[in-house]
Amino acid sequence: MTEWKDATVYAKNEIRGVKPINAWSVNSGNLQISVLSAHRMHPGAWVCTCHQLNINSWPLRLRASAPAEEAQARAHALVGDTITELHNSFLKISEE
Repeated sequence: MTEWKDATVYAKNEIRGVKPINAWSVNSGNLQISVLSAHRMHPGAWVCTCHQLNINSWPLRLRASAPAEEAQARAHALVGDTITELHNSFLKISEE
């Protein structure tokens, strides 16, 4: 499995490692999945974004204090389920 990387936005004068990591992303080819625990629309909660699937700041129903690994696992499952649903819909269209 591809490794999740720090996607935290740091100010110009901030040093990585001083501020807690609040965003992670993983990508392969044309697919990128991101999780964020400091979103302005969902303060105090983890959200998932995958622009390729039109998933934008989807609440993962996890408090920001939950481990990043749990948010990553939920985001991975959400994206996987979405891809499966799209694939199944495509197959139905192909049969018609």
